Amino acid sequence: LLSIIILSLFVYRKNKSGGIILLTLLAINPMLIAYSRISIAESSLLFFISIILGLMIDGRKISWILVGFFTPFLFFAKISSAFFAASIPLSLFIHGFVNNSSISFQKLKNFIIGFVISFIIWLFWLIPHFSNWIFMNFGNHGDRIGLKINGLVVAAIRVFEFIVLNPVITIVMAVIIFSMFIKIYKKIAIDYSS
Repeated sequence: LLSIIILSLFVYRKNKSGGIILLTLLAINPMLIAYSRISIAESSLLFFISIILGLMIDGRKISWILVGFFTPFLFFAKISSAFFAASIPLSLFIHGFVNNSSISFQKLKNFIIGFVISFIIWLFWLIPHFSNWIFMNFGNHGDRIGLKINGLVVAAIRVFEFIVLNPVITIVMAVIIFSMFIKIYKKIAIDYSS
């Protein structure tokens, strides 16, 4: 609930109607309502992802430092969030490099400052608990590392189920991805600075 309110307020500051629409859609989202009643790692992930997205929308220097600061929280809450966490600095770097944007590199610098501060603080917890953390994330034999055929088959089945159960989301995402590729192909600059 708190993350939905905070994210909506960040969007509301930039676009009043967008903030109200976002708040309404998130408030009636059946998945968020169903899972808000149980304590799972995904709830903390959703909280920090929402806060990070809100700070990215805010776009000030302190906001990008806080984005970096909160990113390790995702990683230590659930290691699978590393993909989301890595996408932030990677997208800033690629956008800065492709569009020769000093603003993106400045945001990346602020992100790294916040990330390093947070990671140093997390080390005080990680160092004495390192073996437990490794066991909880990778098991005895590194079972979570690498791809297995049955894992790929199950992933393909889950993707198919998602497409069948969520056709509107699938169509919207396909249109967004297609339009992004068209913009990249036509070399139209995508503005991430606002």
